[in-house]
Amino acid sequence: MVTDLFSKMTRAEIRALGTHQSKQGTLRSIEYNVYVHLFRRLFREISALQNVRVGIEPGDEGGQAELTSLGMALEEIERKSNANQKDYASARNKLVGASGDPANDAARFALGVFETPESIWNSPEVRQWWKHGQDLKHLLDYVKALRAVLLMPTDADFGEDAEEKKARVQALRDRGLNALQALRKAFGIEIPGLPRTARDSFVWDDLRRAVVRIFAGLPGATDYRRRFEQSSNRYTVT
Repeated sequence: MVTDLFSKMTRAEIRALGTHQSKQGTLRSIEYNVYVHLFRRLFREISALQNVRVGIEPGDEGGQAELTSLGMALEEIERKSNANQKDYASARNKLVGASGDPANDAARFALGVFETPESIWNSPEVRQWWKHGQDLKHLLDYVKALRAVLLMPTDADFGEDAEEKKARVQALRDRGLNALQALRKAFGIEIPGLPRTARDSFVWDDLRRAVVRIFAGLPGATDYRRRFEQSSNRYTVT
């Protein structure tokens, strides 16, 4: 019966059931992405960029692959706080339909385990994370712009496509500047401005402190939040 039940669901529906199940489970999953995954990825990327600045080659955890990981973490926050609701509701409706079979005890048991989508996504605790996730997305454009400026080659190194490459770097920096303003507005925190060139000064610990202050202002109700608070004690949050 259990095999038949899940064979009628899509992979996205099964994944949604496994990820959410309850409001508390959903919050734990979101907060893992925020306070463990995203926060650590940001700090690793900052360290990788700082190493590039002083001429140290980035390791396996730095570089463009790290930026992709930042994007994936942000996508997970968006999916879990909003987008997964449709697949979860569809999967649970199939459980409701199967529970009408007197012989399908598995479906009736599952209904007692998986909370209704309304009890999960209509709760203020989960709903607020969608807005926070949208605000946190600006961090990706900011970091991309910082990397573009730091790795911007000299005029002699631009090569034949110099104008096109310069325009691409400038476009990334413009998006970064917009992201910087959006971050300051969303979180009310002073965040270091973007350097114009790789030769401009930049205080990396000011950026680290700003990131800690952003995350310290976010909500949290699980162990992940408490672990974040313990791990961020070395940076003064004022």
